[in-house]
Amino acid sequence: MSRCKLDIMSEYQAAMQKLADLRSNIGNRQQSSIRDSFFQEEKSLERECSELNILLEAIDVAED
Repeated sequence: MSRCKLDIMSEYQAAMQKLADLRSNIGNRQQSSIRDSFFQEEKSLERECSELNILLEAIDVAED
């Protein structure tokens, strides 16, 4: 497995963990401004995870 793929997998796992942590803490968010910030962060992390997943798929195709 290439070093690039390992680095991307590591970034993807870290982003997924951040997303899971963020979602687990939503119950503590009461103020609307904090909730809005949470949803912006969530969308950003979802986009990052999606982009990293696309990169991983492209590497898999290139390696085959």
